[in-house]
Amino acid sequence: MELAQLADRVRESSARLVQVVVPYSYQVEDVAEALAGALETQAVLGADPQVHISALRSTVIEELAIPLEHAGWTRESMECRCTAVLAQVGLSEHAERDPRQLSGGQTRRLAIGALTIVSPAAVVLTEPLAGLDSRSRAGIVELLHALDGSRVVTISHAVEEDLGGEVVALAATTDEPDLAAGVQALDLPGAGTRIEPAAGSVADAAGESLPVRDLVVRRGAGRRRWWQFRQTQDPGFQVGPVDFDLVPGRVLWVRGDNGSGKTTLVRALAGLDGHEPVCDSVAACLQSPFDQVAAPTVETMLGSAQACRQLGLDPQTHPLDLPVSQLRVAQVVATARRAARVVVFDEPDTYLAPAHREVIAGLIARVAATGAAVVLTCHNEKFVHDLPAGLAVHELWLGRTGKDLS
Repeated sequence: MELAQLADRVRESSARLVQVVVPYSYQVEDVAEALAGALETQAVLGADPQVHISALRSTVIEELAIPLEHAGWTRESMECRCTAVLAQVGLSEHAERDPRQLSGGQTRRLAIGALTIVSPAAVVLTEPLAGLDSRSRAGIVELLHALDGSRVVTISHAVEEDLGGEVVALAATTDEPDLAAGVQALDLPGAGTRIEPAAGSVADAAGESLPVRDLVVRRGAGRRRWWQFRQTQDPGFQVGPVDFDLVPGRVLWVRGDNGSGKTTLVRALAGLDGHEPVCDSVAACLQSPFDQVAAPTVETMLGSAQACRQLGLDPQTHPLDLPVSQLRVAQVVATARRAARVVVFDEPDTYLAPAHREVIAGLIARVAATGAAVVLTCHNEKFVHDLPAGLAVHELWLGRTGKDLS
């Protein structure tokens, strides 16, 4: 089925919710644009929910109210509607927070809430359930089915069984390369078996393991950006204290609901957001693949034209021109090839086509096999359970909502 035929099929469907499943070779943004045109709607959620947060308002509830302001709602009716939608998307307790301080899953829920708050005739959502914990996922599914008078079209690489509705699949237009063979052929330099702590790091190495004790990570509290005249009033966010060990060849699975601080913690381990890295050799695969594009070509990103060809990628393509599943693969491969002693993967299973998900799971196991200590965040239990047999996986649970600083 061609893209134009797909648009006609979705437009003519009598189903109120349609799941469009696309192969990884398609740009999901192109599919979303075609479907939005066919349905004559501007209510479109792209693959990256962060771009839908305007940052023109200082609180979540005010950000959510922007579409209502444009529609001319009164203050009282806006507040009532926003309060109801916040409850639907599970963000009531974050109504007065800075929207830029939300977690990835919370940001996606806010973006969906903002797109649907005025009950548009049709809404097109790219990967609406990506990165959501089970409770948040159920809430968004319920919200989408409760939209009165709105046609809902979702775009993803796999059927979401709990989402229901009519499923329409878009066939691949070209032969897709054997990604599994390409990844298996990649050269992954050994990371060694001893972890040397950086000066001033949060813990000292003892033998082959790096014990981390009483770690407390803070985000946002009292931080003043160079362009700000006054210190922020946001109370900030704290994770910890927590204890864990980073062990070569083993995976530490950091678990918790959206907003529990998983990303805050693993970014701190990698030395981001003003923190000292946990040791002198850390590589990080960030939660959003779009945030990690700093190279003009895929070859520069991967450090090897041969690696690009093994993955079926044009070495001279700009990374942001890749379909999102391929971009995620390139991001994970680039991180794996860093040969670091501690390797952080923050939700590497999201945005992936099913075949890519299996390949990435195998690649993470290969990274551990080089002697690296792997830190993984992931809401998809099946992804972790499907990691190759024999790989040691230990869990670290974070609190349900983390802790606001007073």
